[in-house]
Amino acid sequence: MYYAAFEGTVPEEKNALSGRFYNTLLPKLKQIDGFTDESGFVSRSDKHTSLTLSRWEDVAALKRWRNEETHLRIQNKASSDVYSWYRLRIGPSETHDGIEHDEDGMARIMVMVHKPKDAEKQVAHGIEALIDRDAGGDGWNGLVDFDEYEGETGLLWLTGWRTPFDAARFMNAIRADSGSVTCVRVERDYTKVERRQAPSETPGVRQED
Repeated sequence: MYYAAFEGTVPEEKNALSGRFYNTLLPKLKQIDGFTDESGFVSRSDKHTSLTLSRWEDVAALKRWRNEETHLRIQNKASSDVYSWYRLRIGPSETHDGIEHDEDGMARIMVMVHKPKDAEKQVAHGIEALIDRDAGGDGWNGLVDFDEYEGETGLLWLTGWRTPFDAARFMNAIRADSGSVTCVRVERDYTKVERRQAPSETPGVRQED
């Protein structure tokens, strides 16, 4: 299973345009062979920042979506006209002990914790809310980035880790009642400032390297 985590900040005056773009793309997204599902979340610290998390059968399905002509054209337009910031991370789900280091000795790992919504219980903010103190240690050494999101399906903590060891220590320290945990080996990671996109295979559409 492949995951694509797209985080984006949309200024309030751009919400209408962002909505039109999304409504145009959604029917085309659902037609892509290998697309599984998609969930939307809003940052608990910034209402203008959202997370779209999609699941795919394999990397070939993602390539089909990446090279869909309407998607490419709207993506290029939204990059300049809608988002003040965005970040996209893509990779397969794996066990943390199956992830190898990059050549520089660092691994890019994303760990997601999803807790279904419980109307009877208010969940505390911060990564501390996930950690079982009895597991030993603080559990977040090696944390590179962290954000909390909330959506119709519940809460989602999105974390980035320096090494497989750091990710494993965090996963072992997570409270049993925190929710489902997914570990992703990040193969592609780029932002609006640092765009390292794969080249387009669609004629007439230019992608930045």
